[in-house]
Amino acid sequence: MCSTSMSDSIYSRIIFVGREKELAWLTQMMEASLSDPDPQWMLSIQADGGMGKTQLLKQFVELAQAPQGSTNQRILITQYPIDLYLTSHQTERGILRSIAAQLTTASKAQPFAPFFKDLDYSFQATKDDIAHLRSSFLDCYNTLDTERIILLFDTIELANQAVQRFFREMLPQLGPQQQRKFKPLVITAGRKPLTDYCQHPQISPLKLQGLSPKEIRHYFDRSFQTQSAPEITQEFIDRITKLSQGAPILVALTIDWLNYGSLPEELNADSPEEFKQMMIELISELRNPEDQTILAMAQLKRRFDAGLLVEILGESLENASALIKSVSKFSFVKSHYNTNGEHQSCLLHDEMQRLVYDYIWQPCDPDNRLRREWSAKAVEYYNHLIAAEKNQVFKQSLQLEQLYYALYADKDQGLDRWRSLLKQANINGFKEALNEEVQQFKGQLNNQEKQELALAWATLAYDKGQYQEARQGFEDIFEQPLSKVIQSQVRPNLVFTYAHLNNFAVALEIGQQSLDWFRSELNFSQCTHWEKQQLLQDFGKTLNAMGWTHRRREEFDQAIDYYKQSLDKLKDIPTADLDRASTKTNLAYLFHAKGKNREAIAHSKSALKIAKRSGNSKQLGLTHNVLGIIAANSLQEHKATLHFKAAFEHFSEIDYDRGLAMVNIAHGRLSRQSGWYKVKPNRANATTVQADYEKAMTMFDQAIEYCQQKYEKLLIEAYNEKGTLLREQGKFLDALGYYQKSQVIAEKLNDLVWQIDNLQDTGVALYLQGDLEQAKTISIQAKQLAEKKKSPHLMGRVQRTLSNILFDQGKYPQSLEMALQSYINILELDQCSLNNSNSPAVRELLIEEWLTWLTEDLLEKIEDSTLKKKQCQYLLDYWRELITNDHVLVDHYPGFIITLEDLLSELKT
Repeated sequence: MCSTSMSDSIYSRIIFVGREKELAWLTQMMEASLSDPDPQWMLSIQADGGMGKTQLLKQFVELAQAPQGSTNQRILITQYPIDLYLTSHQTERGILRSIAAQLTTASKAQPFAPFFKDLDYSFQATKDDIAHLRSSFLDCYNTLDTERIILLFDTIELANQAVQRFFREMLPQLGPQQQRKFKPLVITAGRKPLTDYCQHPQISPLKLQGLSPKEIRHYFDRSFQTQSAPEITQEFIDRITKLSQGAPILVALTIDWLNYGSLPEELNADSPEEFKQMMIELISELRNPEDQTILAMAQLKRRFDAGLLVEILGESLENASALIKSVSKFSFVKSHYNTNGEHQSCLLHDEMQRLVYDYIWQPCDPDNRLRREWSAKAVEYYNHLIAAEKNQVFKQSLQLEQLYYALYADKDQGLDRWRSLLKQANINGFKEALNEEVQQFKGQLNNQEKQELALAWATLAYDKGQYQEARQGFEDIFEQPLSKVIQSQVRPNLVFTYAHLNNFAVALEIGQQSLDWFRSELNFSQCTHWEKQQLLQDFGKTLNAMGWTHRRREEFDQAIDYYKQSLDKLKDIPTADLDRASTKTNLAYLFHAKGKNREAIAHSKSALKIAKRSGNSKQLGLTHNVLGIIAANSLQEHKATLHFKAAFEHFSEIDYDRGLAMVNIAHGRLSRQSGWYKVKPNRANATTVQADYEKAMTMFDQAIEYCQQKYEKLLIEAYNEKGTLLREQGKFLDALGYYQKSQVIAEKLNDLVWQIDNLQDTGVALYLQGDLEQAKTISIQAKQLAEKKKSPHLMGRVQRTLSNILFDQGKYPQSLEMALQSYINILELDQCSLNNSNSPAVRELLIEEWLTWLTEDLLEKIEDSTLKKKQCQYLLDYWRELITNDHVLVDHYPGFIITLEDLLSELKT
């Protein structure tokens, strides 16, 4: 059995002295904000480690919960501060859950029941998921029926990127608002001020100083209240004040040192560091059962409970529970409770953890043998916790903690675990957290391992759409002496990154150099089988990257050739499934753009099968998106919608902004076109299309939001699509504004195809607005660029606008001549078509639309019957003689002849 009686008299219980000024300030803030219309409602307490920040928060909780005279305010408070020392509080979900749970307990009602329901159904930490949870939380928060809400946060210097976003974006939303019955007060404590993470005018700073000699004397007097207490002189108090720098945690350790039998005159430390070492040494003697527990807590610092103590020290569960209960009362231990007030776990105060680690562990275990042994046992303990955990988010927290101990126990095995988790991870936030765990051990990594970590960080930046940061990361790695494998992995990433940055020349230059390097390495260097497989896989990825670069340059034939070469390299690599799926998806898109739908569907279905087998959300989303585009352009609206929804769900799972932008544009275009097809037959707006248009507008706005400052190429398309949607609704001025926004970016990126398309769309909007001269000027500019680009579809669209202008000006022969040329151009295959007009279904639709326009909107509206017959006959004769693309038009497009012959027959009668 363990005994706690000895340690009860050795280690100090929590004593709180002084801080009257600070507590008065807290009380004043609490009272002032009730009456002040614009109160300071955030207090940032800052101090070095061991200065008593946590104890000050606890004391304030007691003060706030004490009866307030006759008024007795109704207060809801987070009784246990949201401590960022805990892994569970390193995510916004965890923070919101903890706040909601504590306020629920304090309110003795269920105000957050809807939020907890949403939390249970939400498993991912994506932006859309977090946005929904924030909204759900605030809906419940706003209903709280109380006068005052106080939220406490501790150890905020440990805020990671996710928590910093919470402080920056969510915390200000918890402040005073008119519709809320209560007044909020937020108090944070940490070694860093809240202003490092959140710039807000209502933040008040409070710098916590060390205890004064008078306060330290009071501390000693409260600790020694027996006749056997040592004599404490003022000289000793002054000396302790100087050596401890007034840190309460060191004052408490001094009392522990005296309680253990030391005398004041035996204090022979001359500096703060010597003093710390002397005060902590008694733990190293392991005279008490708790001492070894404290040592274990200093090493196993992520969470500590009785189960872990059983695993590490082999104690019985009964003894381990008693030890945990005993140490949890010490002044240097942080205890953590559930919302029912039940003790769950404890950790050493972060400053105490550092002291024990530096002054006991380092000299006592210089070769790390025992710490590695205990860390290995912790890894085994976490295996049980992870297996039992059903909640995916909590499981990831456990995996992160386990990774830390795995790296400590055996670096090589820990890195293998990191690689495995990184490969399985879909969410960028989790990848970032995994990298941060390894970053803590960077000093122990060899050069190749450091390069591997740097590659992981650069790849993460690429996945987040931070292409400049990714480029810098990849180039920094590339400039170092590299292993063959690292160099192999960096090369395709550099090509993709430069292509995303629209620097196609550099992308192709690096790509060609890389292809030469791969051929040389594979043909002439000595490689292990594993290295050869990796090089072949990256060779295939580089070919895919080259294909994608040529696609971005509208060089489709070259792109297809590279994609085919990529598939040839990847076909026999067992680990290259995802790369094959990526290449097949890219190839499918190009085959569809060239009107080869059978090949497109075959490749995309094969890619989807591979992606499903791997479970990779990004690739699943990309492939579903291409299948949706193919279905949309085959006029299979229901099938397209299913694919787009699947793509959106997969992209949402991983916060893939670029994918979310792409699918919103594609799905929005489908909804817009669906509405327009309903409008066109009546040549007027119809209420039945409103739902389609509203859905399209929402999707285009979301796409624009996802694209901002990251994906300029997609932003061109999103602005253009929104402009066209507004134009179809008759909002011509708004439409022109979005065409101009799109055009500015297209000119910046020197994207000729989108420049032409924006100009021709602008011409249409100006024509419909009635500004014929301006419409003509803009359309002529578009026509000149289309001639330069040799894009028949873009030319045909521009010619249609010019034909309409000529017709409205009464220049019927010229108009019909232009209309005929427009029709002929629309019949051509055009890989630059932005609406995938080469798809058989869309081609038939366009041909029918153009024929209807030429006959019903132009020919039939000519009032002079003689001129009408003459023009009709001219068009018939021209059509019968014309050959284009080695096709006699009268044979391949007989509908034109049939329609005009019928019209001519009617005119003659």
